This record gives sequence, structure tokens and C-alpha cells, in this order.
Amino acid sequence: MLCSIRKNASPCQIRDSRLATRNSRIVYARFGLKTFRRVMGMDRSNSLAFWCAAVCLLAAGGCAESPQNKQSATGAGRAMPAAATSSQPNTLPPADLRNFPQDCTAYLDAASANRPLVSAGRQRELTRDQSEKFFAVWRQDTPRRTVAQVRKMFDECIAAPGFGQNALPCDAQQARQLLVSADLQKYPNICRRGIIVQTGDLRALPTDRPRFDDFAQAGGGWPFDTLQDSLVWAGTPIFISHTAAGGGWLLVETPVGGGWMRSQDVAYINDEKILAWAGRPLVAITTENTPLLTDKGTFWATGRIGMLLPLLGQAGDKLTLGVATRGPDGAASPAQVVIDTKHAAVVPLPMTPANIAAAANG
Repeated sequence: MLCSIRKNASPCQIRDSRLATRNSRIVYARFGLKTFRRVMGMDRSNSLAFWCAAVCLLAAGGCAESPQNKQSATGAGRAMPAAATSSQPNTLPPADLRNFPQDCTAYLDAASANRPLVSAGRQRELTRDQSEKFFAVWRQDTPRRTVAQVRKMFDECIAAPGFGQNALPCDAQQARQLLVSADLQKYPNICRRGIIVQTGDLRALPTDRPRFDDFAQAGGGWPFDTLQDSLVWAGTPIFISHTAAGGGWLLVETPVGGGWMRSQDVAYINDEKILAWAGRPLVAITTENTPLLTDKGTFWATGRIGMLLPLLGQAGDKLTLGVATRGPDGAASPAQVVIDTKHAAVVPLPMTPANIAAAANG
């Protein structure tokens, strides 16, 4: 042993001696014989001085290079064992994605790929029904929801505030403040038709802040924001029933539901523009994330599968669609978008396995 233990030594002396032995071995292994002799030449009865020297050397080891490492760099001496490396994460996709083609057309039966799944007559009926529901909000004069229905979510969040995006409990006072800013005593304070000019969130309360039920429960935390009702695509008809105090939020009714939207996502539309668009055939976007550019080459919106826009004209494989932008006064200003037929189709698109597979591929 480098540090012997005397007979009849006290427990503290035994402990100090064993610690000295362990640290002496570390000093020898890390810093070599010369440094080891210098440290061991100290009076170890002065344990404070010895431990300070050993600790300082060990702390410096993070910056100093050991003799063994220096020797191994030149090929001399015994090389230090290589540090264990953590296993690399598996970057391969799941087996199903590797073993099964992700192109939906690979599963088509050539004999039936273009065979309609719905008769032409039935598809015309479905198209009329869909168009009726899509433009129904433009035939409204009053809101479909009562003030009690609008207020319900405010009351629920006051009673159970939930958690914020920082996973900390929300304060019920936040929901009370939103209720005050909603100004529901005057509901409905505006009844106008409108159109979505840029894709936006449909919120249960007039706020962008998310609310979660309970991060400790499955499905209760991120990303399950209980205030997010839907995403409303640009070009969607809406009915505007109410504006919150300050005008930053509007309470709207859409073909997919009602909720609060940011004012900058909405424009008011008059009867003349409604008549110009509502009677036209609709075009559906068939390729996800297609940039929609105006006839002047400026960006209008990102096309999403299923987005519907009125058809203004067609020239070869180019479709001209009617869209709207928000003017300085909040009114809809008409514009046109030109898109290739490989990214869009006039409704109804025949319901065949081939068309369904193409839409699934996006």
C-alpha cells in the first residue's frame, strides 16, 4: 500500500489513510512519477495541505494532458484506454415505412383504379349539398349561437383554468379578463358577411395563448391546446357576429364551426362580390402546400388539399380563381390566382381509387 495503516489507528485515521491511498493512485496515474513524488514528499500529517494539493491537481486534470496521453500521441508508452462512446440513436425510419411503399398508387388495382366508386348522379347531389353548406353563412342575417353558448367556454376556463404553455397552472383571472374584453353584454354588436383572406386559427377564446388540461395526463399536455377549434383556410366564406373590445378579435361562424379569429385574417364582403362568386363552379386544391400566386406574380396564400375557391376562367392547363385581400378599410378587395391543373381540379373530381390515392399522396 502507498499509505500504510497503523495498528490501533482511530476510525478517522483509517478513513484518511484510505482516502490518501486512493487519491495517491489517481495522482500517479494522471500526472506521472515526478509529480507523484513531489506530492508524496509533503508532510501527510498535515492532511489539509495534502488534500489541497491533490484536489488542485485533480481539478487541473480537466485542462492538463496526462503523460500517458502525451506518450500515446507520439506512439510511445502505454496508450490510455479509449473513453466509452454512447451508442448512436437509430436514425432509420420505422419498419413499416421501410417495408411498405409510401406511394399510395402502389396499392391500386390496375383493373379498377379508374372505376368510379360513386355514380355520377349521386356525386352531383353530394356536390350541390356541399356547395350549399359552404356558402350557407353568406345567407345569414343573424348569428346561430346565443350569448349563453358563446359565454360557455369563458365560464369553463374560469372554473377550471388549466395549464399554460410553461406547464404552470393558469390563473382564473386571465379568463375573466378575456370575458371582459369580449364585451358580450353587447352581443351581437355586428352582423356582417365576410371572407377569410389568410389562413388563420379558429379559437374558442379571443387569445393566441394555449390552454392545456393537465400535463400529467395522457393527451392533457402539449400539443393538445383546448382553445384551438380549427384552422380556417383562406377563401372560406364566414359570417361575422361580434367584435371584441379594441377590434383585434372577431367572433365568426364558418362552414366548419364558430369561434374567434384575428381581425387581420378577415375581410368584410358586400352582396355584389357574393353574387359574383357564390354562383360559380368551385375548384379544389389537390396538392398540399402549393404556393398560390396572383396573376401579378405576388404570393397570396399556401394551398391546402381541399381548399375551395371559385373558378373565374380556364385557359388550357391554367385555372384562374377568385380570391380576396384585405383593404385598408377592412373590406375585401378582389384578386385572381392562377394555378396549374396538376395542383387543382374543378369540383366534382370523379371519386375513383386513382384520384383518392393521388390526393393522399398530396
